[in-house]
Amino acid sequence: MTERELIRLYKQGMLVQEIADRAGMTRGTINNKLCTLRKAGKIGRRPQNPSSERQEIAKERTALVEKYRNRGLTNEEIAGKLGISMPRVWQIVQQLIASRRIDARINRFQ
Repeated sequence: MTERELIRLYKQGMLVQEIADRAGMTRGTINNKLCTLRKAGKIGRRPQNPSSERQEIAKERTALVEKYRNRGLTNEEIAGKLGISMPRVWQIVQQLIASRRIDARINRFQ
């Protein structure tokens, strides 16, 4: 991913995790790149409150992960269907388990 593309996606309001998924990198790597760009004065900080659009996307994603898990899909299959990383699916699954919306079949690949 080029610096220009990273800046463009960041300024469009894309989540760091979404940028990482698109670039095939970890969220930490993208955060490091963004920190370097901030220090160089190429980007500023974004407000910490997610937009209502981003909140809606997160709710939709969570609902889809819940639906697919209840249908027996693995995290890997869900990640492929939604176009997001396996760690992100796993994180959503953990939130769903904690809120007792799905059963606790805790297995990163299950």
